[in-house]
Amino acid sequence: MSSQEAAGQLNVSVQSGGKREERTAKCVVRYTKVTLQPPSSRAHENLNPIEATAVHVIEEDAPADGSSPIEWLLLATVDVTNLADALECVKIYTVRWVIEMYHRVLKGGCKVEERQIESLPNFKRYLAVDVVVAWRILYLTMRSRAEPTALCTEVLQEADWRVL
Repeated sequence: MSSQEAAGQLNVSVQSGGKREERTAKCVVRYTKVTLQPPSSRAHENLNPIEATAVHVIEEDAPADGSSPIEWLLLATVDVTNLADALECVKIYTVRWVIEMYHRVLKGGCKVEERQIESLPNFKRYLAVDVVVAWRILYLTMRSRAEPTALCTEVLQEADWRVL
């Protein structure tokens, strides 16, 4: 990817954590079409190669404090023909942690994997409720982190917060 011409630049806000200090990382963005070959271990299946676009984001000037520089190599099956398309792929990637947190709440908090419901229709009804509960829990968690002094009445009706 480093041999590809830079399509543009992107500033990435890096949160503090551990020994890492908060910073703005100045990254270079590159993209190119790639063909992914099937693994040789599955040659007997006659699988076809997959066309994709590789989007590479790299912080070329490593931080002086010894923090690891940002480097993302994203594979996209959508067409990327310009910098705006590449940045859209990056934008989607940067919210992946929210999706991971949502699944953690769904699995850990709502215990959807531990349900012992014997019929698929009943499981679907139960899951329909759990996905809403997980979303609300995640929303309230994120909101409370962003606005720690906000009142619960801003997001919950009186009957809801009284029950909780």
